Amino acid sequence: MVLTVDGPGNAPAYRFDQAMLAALPQVEFTTTTLWTPEPMRFSGPTLLSVLQAAGAGPGRIVAAAANDYRVEIDRRTLGAEFPIVAHMINGRPFGLRERGPLWIMYPFDGRPELRTETIYAQSIWQLTKLTIVSP
Repeated sequence: MVLTVDGPGNAPAYRFDQAMLAALPQVEFTTTTLWTPEPMRFSGPTLLSVLQAAGAGPGRIVAAAANDYRVEIDRRTLGAEFPIVAHMINGRPFGLRERGPLWIMYPFDGRPELRTETIYAQSIWQLTKLTIVSP
């Protein structure tokens, strides 16, 4: 399992493996980031579709990484095309040493309004868990 979604509305926790994430509708875009030396092509399901597939209910979204970094993701940033739970970069899976295997990514180049400290903080790499916290 690479991603766990837990919290109100989806007890017990829902666990995704790579194949389950790959089976969801995929979104792909190329963008530069603060963390990569050149534009990269990111692909994966939208965060919204992952939450829907897991049966996650309303509430705050807290994302956690393998290194225990945690950040709250503002639901107002969830849309039909971004952010995505990227599981492929430049057409291939990527590992922990490359900030993977999952990275919440936004299309920074195509949407200048996303270039904020808040959105950069929400771009969590080495994503392992999403917890829905009651409002």
